[in-house]
Amino acid sequence: MKLIEYKKKNSVIHKLDARTKLILCATLILLAFIFNDPLFLFALFLFSIYLSYLAEIHHEVIPRIKILAPSIIMSFFLWALFHRWSLFGSTEIVDVVFTLGPLTVDRIGLMYGLAMPFRVMTVLISPIIFLMTTKLSDVIHCLTKLGLPYPWAFTFGLSTKLVSVIGNEFMTIKQAQMSRGLETEKGSLIKRIKSHIPIIVPLTIKGIELSDQLGMSMSIKGFNPNSKRTFYRQLKMRKIDFLILIICLTSLLVSVVMRMGGIGVIV
Repeated sequence: MKLIEYKKKNSVIHKLDARTKLILCATLILLAFIFNDPLFLFALFLFSIYLSYLAEIHHEVIPRIKILAPSIIMSFFLWALFHRWSLFGSTEIVDVVFTLGPLTVDRIGLMYGLAMPFRVMTVLISPIIFLMTTKLSDVIHCLTKLGLPYPWAFTFGLSTKLVSVIGNEFMTIKQAQMSRGLETEKGSLIKRIKSHIPIIVPLTIKGIELSDQLGMSMSIKGFNPNSKRTFYRQLKMRKIDFLILIICLTSLLVSVVMRMGGIGVIV
């Protein structure tokens, strides 16, 4: 399974303007941070999954959620047990649910433990949907259209592509080493960390080779980030794009008012 890669489909989400998809992604992330009630965050998570179905990439998104399952479960226990030590937590214990030695889980801690995994998943799924339904050239063009300087937009687009390439190389090298008898999932934590050295060393060498090849290619083609750029394919907003932008803006405004009124907040 590749990390993040554009999937060519004919879905409704793919047909949207890149700027619309980026703003929709940003809206979902902002809503995930505006609210902290588990019901609201669960609804956002379900909506992000629904978007993946609309984009016909749910079979790519759901396996990535399964990979993150240990981290998601860990976030539940960390927030449930230690939320009172966070910057925004209250040191007061309210309605004790159960006690585990010196640690106490109260009602608010349990609510935070249920809410934060949904926030994490929403924040992760939204960019995945954006990157898997938008061509790299459209991502860069979209960022420049929104006012970002081209060198910054190109750097962002290139970095997302390189992360995907390095991730794919990691999986390839790991599978090759495991076929030679390398064990990475057995033994103590220290032993498992040491077992990844035969993977990290060739991966580092491959990363250096990729950066060298990229630099040579850009130099040969006379790439100059400060020159004025033109794009063969122009982005064009349609009626549905403007409708989604209005919905996103309205949702943010309503959400801020609800948050100020204490709705969608753990109390």
